[in-house]
Amino acid sequence: MDALMSRQYESEVVQNIAALKKCFFGEIRINSIFEGTSYSLEFLTAECSNNLHLMALLAKWRKNHEYWFPAIFPVTTERTIKWFTKSVIENPQRLLFILKVNSEYIGHLGLNRFDFDLKSCEIDNIVRGEDGYRGVMGHAILQMMEWGRRYLKLHSYSLQTFSDNVKSLKLYKSLCFKEVDRVAMIQRQSDDGLEWVEAIESYDLSNISRYNIKMELNNG
Repeated sequence: MDALMSRQYESEVVQNIAALKKCFFGEIRINSIFEGTSYSLEFLTAECSNNLHLMALLAKWRKNHEYWFPAIFPVTTERTIKWFTKSVIENPQRLLFILKVNSEYIGHLGLNRFDFDLKSCEIDNIVRGEDGYRGVMGHAILQMMEWGRRYLKLHSYSLQTFSDNVKSLKLYKSLCFKEVDRVAMIQRQSDDGLEWVEAIESYDLSNISRYNIKMELNNG
């Protein structure tokens, strides 16, 4: 894609995302059925920052799954509201859906970090918050990707996960994602917790126990 077309595509995507975030919560949703069970992916909009029930759920899920995030820190509903406002709503490239099955919210997933030249995007913030409904998360990822192709004209997808996240790796491979890169990670102290960062070149790689795995969708 040439530079002019890339800029035009970027402008179109950013405008579309901004418009979506101004909608009423529940107005934008992806409805589907998996093995006889109906579910929906409901797009989280700006007004959701005032929904304390939703924000508390996001906080609970973040705390319960903190080991699988690059940063570990004290999680509160108030802090989650600030994160949601700044990192989701005010981020022009991030979209987040919450997964609802039988009137119960069970997790969330989204898109972030576009490559406008390649019309590619990273699948982001995949969190299974509640148990049950085996297989529905993978099906929801497929439906979200299809929505992205139709609504955002995306051509390809990538994602990142840690090498010790066995369940996630198995899921992504079942969706035809393949590993394209891995980066050695080390844990260090941050201002208010711990964080996983890329190991510097001088670090003894024999002590590495975790890698950040980048995967891309294999369309072959």
